[in-house]
Amino acid sequence: MIVGILLLAATGYSLKRGLPVGFIQACTAAISVLVSGTVLFFHPDPDCAFPVRRFEFGMMRSFYGL
Repeated sequence: MIVGILLLAATGYSLKRGLPVGFIQACTAAISVLVSGTVLFFHPDPDCAFPVRRFEFGMMRSFYGL
């Protein structure tokens, strides 16, 4: 939760400095995919099969447009 608040503050600061909203959203999406993908592949749920994890990662990439 603290990280979310810090990222929200960073977004507000970036907007104040004149960065475009699309750029901020693209950076946020890339960070989300990197962190989620790392957790998904390196600290997986033992009850979840690898093909399911791979499918979920693919869905995250297509959702964020990366």
